[in-house]
Amino acid sequence: MENITVEHILPFIEAHRYLGYMLLFVAMVFEGEVFLILAAILSHLGALDLFDVYVTALLGVIIGNILWYYFGVMMQRNNNALVRRAISRAERIMNYF
Repeated sequence: MENITVEHILPFIEAHRYLGYMLLFVAMVFEGEVFLILAAILSHLGALDLFDVYVTALLGVIIGNILWYYFGVMMQRNNNALVRRAISRAERIMNYF
């Protein structure tokens, strides 16, 4: 079995650059730090453009923050059992801080 190295991965990423930006955007909406570091490394190696990585990551973080905020507002309005349980556990934990 052949070892996969950076020399094998970079041409694939360069050929599918827009897919990489879309994946970065989605990753930044949900969990961003690890994927941002990976995108920065790929940008340093020349597979992705630094400005495009910056803009994509910034838009993903902003849209992700807005979506998660409105998700929390919607969950609070519904005030279902899951939300009440989470609030009670958070209040119990906050006593230790």
